[in-house]
Amino acid sequence: GGIGEASRQLAVERSNLFSLESKIKNLEKFQEEYGKLKPDLEKADSLLVEAELPIDFIRFLEEISSAAGVNLKISPSPAVKTADDPWPGANFQLSLAGPYPKILQFIDKLANGEYLVVFQGFNFSRLTDVELKSKEFGEFSPGDIKANMAIKVFVK
Repeated sequence: GGIGEASRQLAVERSNLFSLESKIKNLEKFQEEYGKLKPDLEKADSLLVEAELPIDFIRFLEEISSAAGVNLKISPSPAVKTADDPWPGANFQLSLAGPYPKILQFIDKLANGEYLVVFQGFNFSRLTDVELKSKEFGEFSPGDIKANMAIKVFVK
């Protein structure tokens, strides 16, 4: 009876040993794959904006607007996640003013920039004579435009 019980116990222990060996192999394989994917994961993480303090993203917007030579106003809103989105996103309302080609240059730099941005809406209009006489748009000339854009940037 003792030999039979010992045999069953040995079989259970052998099964546990095979299970542990399999788990160790899977863990080693995971560590190897993670080592290969780590640079890509870090790169993907850099595409996402900090949800609480999107300072780097706002700085990026200011830099590309300055480089493009357009006036920019930014209105952020809190991060939200919809069922269709892979990550939560922060919505921004951007108000731009300047020559049409320069606004297109800003949009191109934003679309091809270092962050995951989804354009949600555009509104373009020519600056009126009344607006051109105001302090806000006094530096612009007839033919310049103002643009309002709604964008979503994905956050971590």
